[in-house]
Amino acid sequence: MIVQLVGEMLEPVDDASIVVLVSGVGYQVEVAKSTIGRLKPGETVSLYIRSVTKEDGTQLFGFLEKADRIGFDVLRKIPGIGPAAAMSLLGTIGRERLWKAVEESDLDTICVAPGVGKKLAQRLITELSGRLPKDLLVDRTTPSSSEVNELQSEVLSALLGLGFDKAEISATLPLIPKDASVAQAVRFCLRSMAR
Repeated sequence: MIVQLVGEMLEPVDDASIVVLVSGVGYQVEVAKSTIGRLKPGETVSLYIRSVTKEDGTQLFGFLEKADRIGFDVLRKIPGIGPAAAMSLLGTIGRERLWKAVEESDLDTICVAPGVGKKLAQRLITELSGRLPKDLLVDRTTPSSSEVNELQSEVLSALLGLGFDKAEISATLPLIPKDASVAQAVRFCLRSMAR
């Protein structure tokens, strides 16, 4: 079983998968849309991998952080949530925001993920509320809320100035990669809103 890949990222295959070149072998890896915005073709990437075997073959799902792979596994144990729905939830909402929404029974936040309706969101809350292994799932390198709020505020102002809708912008702000500059964050949001 493949558990980690370290290699050169080639051009994205589409908005949800990339090819990682390892020792001359190219592996197609499904990643969250928010992950693609954090990767650059030609750079060396290290991804935590989860292999999922189905009748038509094996798919590799990649994560920049081990905690996201654990989150993917936790989500897939819930009836009705397959690999695509798990990636949609993690990629659209983000692991920490998703866990917070589960703990607060926030259906609206969970339903932001494409393909996730209120029934599935309610099942997620019922199955996971009070049972999340927080010590494994919390990212300890998260920027301070004041740093995030300042960056998000600048990005929001820039995109409002370009004529984008505030609700659409607000959905992409929590997905901005860590350590992004204002310019990088604006480009990331523009790409996310274009999908």
